[in-house]
Amino acid sequence: MAALRFAVKVPAFPSLLLLTILVIASTAPFPASAADTLEPFDVGATDFEFYAGAAGLGNDKYESSVFGEFALGYGLTERLSGYVAGSAVGNEYFRQGEGSLAFGLYGTPLDTDHVDLDLILDLGISGAGLTDFGVTPGVELNFDLAPDLALWGVYLLIEEAIGGRDASVPDDPATPNQDESELRFERNFDTLLTLGTYWTAAEGHQLLLQFDSAIHHTPEAGQERFEIGGAALGYNVAVHEAVELINEIGFDVPQEGEKFNVGLSTGVLVTMP
Repeated sequence: MAALRFAVKVPAFPSLLLLTILVIASTAPFPASAADTLEPFDVGATDFEFYAGAAGLGNDKYESSVFGEFALGYGLTERLSGYVAGSAVGNEYFRQGEGSLAFGLYGTPLDTDHVDLDLILDLGISGAGLTDFGVTPGVELNFDLAPDLALWGVYLLIEEAIGGRDASVPDDPATPNQDESELRFERNFDTLLTLGTYWTAAEGHQLLLQFDSAIHHTPEAGQERFEIGGAALGYNVAVHEAVELINEIGFDVPQEGEKFNVGLSTGVLVTMP
């Protein structure tokens, strides 16, 4: 179990801290993973994932959301997998819709019975008109008490989300005879930190607990440099040798000016021979 949950980085609405899936802890174009660990696919085996849910429950009107995601993965070699993923999100009234598309690679250069090291590279576009581009390399370190995730383990995921933002200067209406407008873009850097643990309670039943946070190296006006993020609880259950149900509830830890909010998601993971 504990296969990769792609958790496409869903674009956030103003003042909305989405759960990526779901706790989304980053304001980068493409942010954090759900409560789960990275596991490479079998060679040639195609993985299909679909999720739906709601996030930001407890926020003000128009600041919560509903969303859906899908992902397709393929085992390229025993230690290298590729994927493509997409998402759609709108507010609780099914308006202000946006989407995102992502693709990438992840591999396992170190794979032992008790310690694994995974490398990830994710690229994607998001926002209105899919005009925001982001690149996110990452590394995950896993410690497993028993082989094949059979008992208990912990994992640490560190990602560096590289994106951009519009810092254009508008024209000053006080000087109608002069055009002070200037087109300007800036790069944006965020370090995303995820610490999680899993417990395989019985064969086919796995519980997960995950915490996430973010460091904004180039914060915007009014944005905290260190974002606490939130916590997520997950329950994964295998209902067939090739079908796994993924369920999660997440809680945002509010900082100054934020409200406590909750997110829920459920999904299915199918491994196709």
